[in-house]
Amino acid sequence: VFPMKRAAGLALVLVGVGNLGRALANYGGFREQGFRVVGIFDDDPNKVGTHLGEHRVEPLAALPAAVHDRGARIGVIATPAEGAQPVAEMLSAAGVAAILNFSPAVVRVPEHVAVRRVDFSAELQGRAFHLHQRATD
Repeated sequence: VFPMKRAAGLALVLVGVGNLGRALANYGGFREQGFRVVGIFDDDPNKVGTHLGEHRVEPLAALPAAVHDRGARIGVIATPAEGAQPVAEMLSAAGVAAILNFSPAVVRVPEHVAVRRVDFSAELQGRAFHLHQRATD
């Protein structure tokens, strides 16, 4: 979606602070590749206000304004399946250009928003097939 030379400094927001969301929030590779996490959001009142590294978890209701005010161009979804579509709609309406969806749900967004779904089980199945093929060669 974005060539690497344009990716430097791209702002992103992360939605969902479960196990995967916490791992993504602490992933140093974003910064190393020139991406800036400009907000982390969740709808769980027990998580809102807590800290993940240098970021305070913000309420989901603050997401649209934060995307606009902070210039976020990418949204990362790490919510349970049932939360993914509403979050994708919020991100799209707020103006993100791309979504990386770690949720197990397929989301629908307007044509102008690029979506990439990361499906861990499909990736594992692909690796298992590859290993099986190598073993039978």
